[in-house]
Amino acid sequence: RLLLRSVGFDRIRDRAPVAEAVRRAGLRQTPSVLAGQAVRWIVIVLTLVCALSILSAEATDAVLAGLVHYLPRLAAGLILIVLGLAISAFAARSVLIWAVNSELAGSTWLALGVRVVTLVFFLALALETVGFGRDIALVVLAILLGGAVLAAALAFGLAGKDLARETLEHMLRRARDEDRDTLSHL
Repeated sequence: RLLLRSVGFDRIRDRAPVAEAVRRAGLRQTPSVLAGQAVRWIVIVLTLVCALSILSAEATDAVLAGLVHYLPRLAAGLILIVLGLAISAFAARSVLIWAVNSELAGSTWLALGVRVVTLVFFLALALETVGFGRDIALVVLAILLGGAVLAAALAFGLAGKDLARETLEHMLRRARDEDRDTLSHL
């Protein structure tokens, strides 16, 4: 971390496209800290693998072989989680800006809901990638979308019944007026 900081690795964060992406993703740590943590965990895993390979027993060889085959899926799962964090932060901020500009009440709750739903979806994808729950992503997506549609329908039906009645009456009046206009020209 100190080496990266001394060579100016943190200046990457100050460049315009990177700075915008970091701001939208909501990352608070410097690039040297993130890279240092990644290198630390890589060193820990490699040290454990080397320590197990010294034992040279059949069980440790089987564990190492399984670990080597499992690492790409684990890396893909971690990438999905990081991607999910970035996408959920971006989606939540976009929804918050839209809701505030539309003057919707509860815009922060709506943004929080979008963030949670997006994170749950990406977590389910990561778990499926790692190998836990093969069909969980499909089930989670179906439940979330079905629940969102049901909630929207109930909210519109219960809270917006007066608005729906007024909208339908306005549409019927306009249709009647158009019918009268077309009949009077004959």
